Amino acid sequence: LIFSIIGYIILMTITSILILITSMNPFTISGAQNAENVLKQMVATGDLLFTAIFVIQVLLVLIIAPTITAGMTTMEKEKKTFDFLRVTTITPWMYIIGSFLSTFFYVSLALLCALPLVSLSFLYGGVSTTSLFERGVTLLGLSMVLSALGLYISSIRNRTRTAQGIGVFIIFALFFGSLIGSATFFEKLLVCVER
Repeated sequence: LIFSIIGYIILMTITSILILITSMNPFTISGAQNAENVLKQMVATGDLLFTAIFVIQVLLVLIIAPTITAGMTTMEKEKKTFDFLRVTTITPWMYIIGSFLSTFFYVSLALLCALPLVSLSFLYGGVSTTSLFERGVTLLGLSMVLSALGLYISSIRNRTRTAQGIGVFIIFALFFGSLIGSATFFEKLLVCVER
């Protein structure tokens, strides 16, 4: 898990550096530019940086949260330690809540690791603390739903790889299905409006 957080931070850092390098340097004002154009460019850079970091965070939550929880119970079954868990004082609810909270705190830690890079977007402007809070709460809520789905799949399957594959397949099917469904909906809406 530590290597996934390191890779996640490296990916966000490289993306941020590429965005800042490819965007026009707002501090070099040529004769053709005025202060208003420079401010617009800075706001656009800050918004682009914030959006790129958010997309990377969404991908992390879509992949990591269900993958971790989908292997919780199945790994116990594969290692033949599931029967030992049943004879301990741990109740099934304690095990489920513990597994759920461990994934939730891992995702929370990964989101907190992005704050230094998100602060760069505040430096450039165009981002409010309200939007940062809303996106953070949305990602935490999404991770809770996906973790619950992963735990459910883990409880009904016996093999870890199968449970993880089913979880990732369901999530991406729902994700891309909703994108296709919303595109179809908006196309039909535009046709109705044109009539």
